[in-house]
Amino acid sequence: METINHHKLPLLPPEKDIQPPLTLITEAYHAIGELKGRMYRDVINPNLIVVKETAIQMQTKVVSMYELYGRVKEKIVTMNSQYARLFLDLLFERPIISAKDILQRLEQPSTQTIYNLTKKFEKAGIIREITGQKRNQVYAFDALLEIIK
Repeated sequence: METINHHKLPLLPPEKDIQPPLTLITEAYHAIGELKGRMYRDVINPNLIVVKETAIQMQTKVVSMYELYGRVKEKIVTMNSQYARLFLDLLFERPIISAKDILQRLEQPSTQTIYNLTKKFEKAGIIREITGQKRNQVYAFDALLEIIK
């Protein structure tokens, strides 16, 4: 091969069967794709399966939460409380909540209103009191906790 003196770069001999750059790029692309395909099968694919399974599990949980919300919403219609829907929404934000937090979060109702509301929700089987105390009670929304665990 000849070289250019001042750059020392080799010159390729003129040949008729030199492939155009597009063909070289295409072949390189396919070679890389084949290599990636092997890596995909050997390395990446198990991770994607885990991600896919996690996404499916998450989707199932979200659907279950929507269904739970609908069922509970139907139950609270008969409670005749203007705060029942707000309390339900609060339970979806905080499935374990104290009576004090309920009072603070709902802002307007009296302590007696909160007491009556929590008793109605307990009687309907929506929440349960988890401390066993008469004061400073804490409630759990077990149906939601079961979904998100």
